[in-house]
Amino acid sequence: MIHKIIQNKTANIHYFLHKNESSGELIVFLHGAYADHTCFNRQKEAFTSRYNVIFIDLLGHGLSNVFTMKDRIDETPEQIKRILEIEKFAKAHFVGVSLGALLAQYMAFKYPEYVSSLVAVGGYNIHDNNDAINKAQKDSVRKCLWMALSSMNKFRRYVARQAVHNPENREHYYQMAKKFIRKSFVTMRGLKNVIRERPANPVNYPLLILCGELDLELAQNAAQRWHQQTTGSQCKTIPQAGHTANMDNPGEFNRIVLGFLEED
Repeated sequence: MIHKIIQNKTANIHYFLHKNESSGELIVFLHGAYADHTCFNRQKEAFTSRYNVIFIDLLGHGLSNVFTMKDRIDETPEQIKRILEIEKFAKAHFVGVSLGALLAQYMAFKYPEYVSSLVAVGGYNIHDNNDAINKAQKDSVRKCLWMALSSMNKFRRYVARQAVHNPENREHYYQMAKKFIRKSFVTMRGLKNVIRERPANPVNYPLLILCGELDLELAQNAAQRWHQQTTGSQCKTIPQAGHTANMDNPGEFNRIVLGFLEED
């Protein structure tokens, strides 16, 4: 795995590349909020043995630090586009978890020519009317902000409990969230540009929608609604898994996603 960095005037974006000389296809993995690329540790062996793989630390997360108040998470598609151009990949399969699932869709919206397929875990249709979800997210973010003001460690423990079900995985999530600092919150303001309602956007790529069996009912309903709205999409439930299903049940997650990619 090669650790690389792209730089611009306001941020350094860290990514991790595994080249597979026997494959011409690329998978880009995008993690959830407050985490980093290591949430995919248990995907590395299964996917790098068959594909070229890039794991990215999203802006404000992991090693991709925030430098100015102008940095926003909605800059992610431009950063991914630049990475693909540097690494000379014309297209990629995108696997996004939670926040990563929203940003993968935003990439497909802005640069559809770069998207071979999309796997969304714990996500929802960013182009739909998501008033109920947006309200729940605003309430959660508000709670997180107040918690972070008093104690960042308390905030990190809270988001770890929300993200994963397994206690061992919660400790891993907590360790990832240690790299998310108070200044990182400024990047999340860009989400409003990602999740605003738009006219129906055609999905011209294979779409797999995944949700953990133990995720919130709101998330499970959103997954089903998205599936019903999108002709040709697949929707599956990962048993014994919470919101970040790839961490709670990696074996089933890997099996389902690899099967989907091989069908594509």
